[in-house]
Amino acid sequence: MSRRRSRTRRRGGQELPYEKLLTERRTGVALPSPFEFKQHGQSGIPISDLFTHLSRCADKLAVIRSMHAELPSHAMSLMLMNSGDQRLVRPSLGSWLNWGMGSENRNLPGFVALCPGGLPVGGANNWRSAFLPGVHQGTLVDTAHKDPRQFIAHLRNAHLDHDTQARQFSLLRQLNDRHLAERPGEAPIEARIQSFELAYRMQVEATNASPTATPAGTFALPTSTATW
Repeated sequence: MSRRRSRTRRRGGQELPYEKLLTERRTGVALPSPFEFKQHGQSGIPISDLFTHLSRCADKLAVIRSMHAELPSHAMSLMLMNSGDQRLVRPSLGSWLNWGMGSENRNLPGFVALCPGGLPVGGANNWRSAFLPGVHQGTLVDTAHKDPRQFIAHLRNAHLDHDTQARQFSLLRQLNDRHLAERPGEAPIEARIQSFELAYRMQVEATNASPTATPAGTFALPTSTATW
């Protein structure tokens, strides 16, 4: 690692040694990283000093060094990283895991996308479920907020109490079941029904969860995929 870093520093201010370097814009000279990298854990993963807490979890990280993109485009590269294809509609990795392994808590989403400050390049395409059931699509969580009431929209109904909502939800379920019975096999309808039911259950569960670390090192993140 030290040899790579010294080589990068030596090339600082020089043109990159490629004859036909395809980039979105004209590439200038090399710029060495202004941050220090050190090896951490038994695996020796190099981590920047910007991530002081992440370095403590070095041996729990899976680092993929072989990934590369065919086009120098952020949007396509993000889709390739998250779904395995930069053009076709494919389920994201989180959707596959949620579909195959399920969730330990049926009252919270099994797949969340942590995006501080809003949508990334490419938007929700980065966590879509594609041809898998829509309930396995990722749920956006804006981690720039610390208060769950800020990053969970409409978690509480300001106009109806719990009993009134329960009766309303029971009626909605009957109407949805009748609608689905007339259109058997309609996956979008089934996904919407499941999203509504999850959103209703979350009104109780999400307030008891918070984005804090548990003793096992996992995170409980209250989010909602749909509101009604």
